[in-house]
Amino acid sequence: MQAEVQYLIEKVKGFDSYFTNKCDRYEKYTALLVKDGYFALSTFLDKEVKKDGRDLCNILDDNKDSFRRDLTSKQLDVLYPSTKGSAQLDPSTWDVGLLATVILNIFGNSIARLARKLIKYIGDASQDYAEKAIIALDGNKFEKISTELRTKILILSEYIDEETANRCEMILDECEASDAFKTNMDMLKTQDTLMKSFTDIQEETLQRTKKCLQEMITNGISFGQSHELDLKMITLGTDEENKKFAEEVLTDIWKESLDRSKETEIFPEVKKEVSKILEEIKKGKNAKSFSIEMGSIILRISFKTPREMLSTIHYFESRSFQEAIGNIAEGLGYYFNTAFAVFTVMPIDSLWGILNPQSSLARAQEYGIRLSISVSSPADMLQLRSLIVSEKIAKSTQYTVYFRSFIGSFFWKNNCESQS
Repeated sequence: MQAEVQYLIEKVKGFDSYFTNKCDRYEKYTALLVKDGYFALSTFLDKEVKKDGRDLCNILDDNKDSFRRDLTSKQLDVLYPSTKGSAQLDPSTWDVGLLATVILNIFGNSIARLARKLIKYIGDASQDYAEKAIIALDGNKFEKISTELRTKILILSEYIDEETANRCEMILDECEASDAFKTNMDMLKTQDTLMKSFTDIQEETLQRTKKCLQEMITNGISFGQSHELDLKMITLGTDEENKKFAEEVLTDIWKESLDRSKETEIFPEVKKEVSKILEEIKKGKNAKSFSIEMGSIILRISFKTPREMLSTIHYFESRSFQEAIGNIAEGLGYYFNTAFAVFTVMPIDSLWGILNPQSSLARAQEYGIRLSISVSSPADMLQLRSLIVSEKIAKSTQYTVYFRSFIGSFFWKNNCESQS
C-alpha cells in the first residue's frame, strides 16, 4: 500500500503542486500548444504524406534507423508498437513534440526552410513547457512568448491551405476560453519528452532564492518591509474518501496549533509533530496567515529579515522536518487504517515573488548606497565618470554603479537584485 502512495507522490508533481495560485495566461498557453499546435502539425503531416504517395506505416519503417538515434524508447514504442495495428498509423496518439520530430526527420529536406523553423519552434515549445510556467508569472514577458507561438502556428497553417488557416484561427479563439487545463497538461507530457520538469524548475528557483538571500545577509541588506514564504502541503492516500477526511483533520490541527486559543485532545501524535514544526519556524518569526487553496494546505510565514527566511528554508530542507512530516502521515494512517503521505514544497510562485525585481524585496532604491560627490567643472565630471565605470573599479567590487546626474551622484546596487 505504501508503494501505491509513493506512486501518487510521483503523479502529483505537476503544475498544481508546485504553484500556489492558478495562472490563466499559462493555462491558455498550454491549450494553444495542445490544440492549435497539434492541429497545425498533424494537418501538415497529412499533407506531406499524401504528397509522398507512400503509406505512413511504410514511411516510418523506412526511417526507423534515424528515429532510433533521435527518439526516446517511449516515443519509439508509440511509433513502432510491438503489435502492428492502426495505432501506428494514427498521429492522434502522438504528442506535439513527437509530431514535430517525425515531420522534420522524414520531410525536413523537402519542405521550405521557414516551415522547418516554425515546426521546430512549436516542437521545442512542447518540450520546455515547464520552464514557461515560471515566465508566465511575468505578464509582460509571457505575452511576447505567447504571441510568438500564436503567430508561428498561424504562419505554418498558411503553408497547408486556406481551410486549415481558417480552422487554426477558430481554435485560437477556443483556446482563450479553454477550461481543460489538466487534460492539456496530461497531453503535453504523454510521451515524457519535456526537457525540464516542474521539479527541476522549483529546485532551480529555490537555489536562486537561497543565493540571493545569502548575498543580502553577507552585504548587510535588510528587507524594506516584511516578505512572505509559502509552504504547501498536499495529503495523498489510496482511499479518496479517507484522504479528504484526513486533509480536513490536518487542516484543523494546523489552525488550532497556530491559534492556541482552542485546545483539543484529538490526534495527539499528529498535533505533537505539527507543534514541533511550528516551534522551529516561529523562532524569531511571525506565522502570519493560514489558508486552504487548490485542495491543499498553505502555511504562509512573514519574515522581517533575509536571515530569518533563509533559516526557515534550510529547516524545510532538513531531515528533521521531513521526519516530522513523515510522522504526521504515519499518525494519520494509524487513525484511518490506511497509508498516507504528505507532499511538501515551497511553491515556485512564492519563491519567484522574492526574486522578482518588481517586488518590494528587490527594489534597488531601498537597498542602494548613495554617494554624492561635488565637482567644479564638466571636465572634472567626465574624469570622475571615467574612473567610476573603469574596468579596475568594476573588477574590485561586487556592486553595480549607476551614474545619476551632473552633480556627481552615484548609486550602488547590490548585484543580488540585478541577477534576479
